[in-house]
Amino acid sequence: MTAPHLGQYTIRHPDDENRSRPHNRCPCDDSSIILDRHHRDMAEGEEARVRRVLERAKEEYGFVPLVSEVMSDRPDLFLPYAEISSGLFFKPKHMDRKTAELAAITAGAALGSENCLGVHILQAFKIGVSEEAVLEAMILGGFMSMNRSNSISFRCLKAAKESMR
Repeated sequence: MTAPHLGQYTIRHPDDENRSRPHNRCPCDDSSIILDRHHRDMAEGEEARVRRVLERAKEEYGFVPLVSEVMSDRPDLFLPYAEISSGLFFKPKHMDRKTAELAAITAGAALGSENCLGVHILQAFKIGVSEEAVLEAMILGGFMSMNRSNSISFRCLKAAKESMR
């Protein structure tokens, strides 16, 4: 088989390496002029989606988080990232939003992420999480971080003592 031209790729059947057929990546692969226009239109569509996501973030948080701001220069990475974030915090499937925010607060405390804590503590309050629950989540995160550090340190101490025997 000859090398596929721009706009096509080859699919190989998993049971037979010799069976393959070209498939169009985009519906306009017959003309590079149309292909270029199609990809430009897709890029413009991505830019509009990025703007909408950033506007929603600003409405929700009152500002655009730095991670979103920086990643938005790469729509190919930012848009999937934003979908994951939205799914986890605004449409979780197996926990409610309050639990998701408390989990984020716990992780933020464990990681010492001041900026993430700033966002998620306010979000938690906004959706009705009590100050007591937020504080408990923060203490839990701090405890987990301390135990991680202790676990690593104590294992190093134990190994050093054993190597001296």
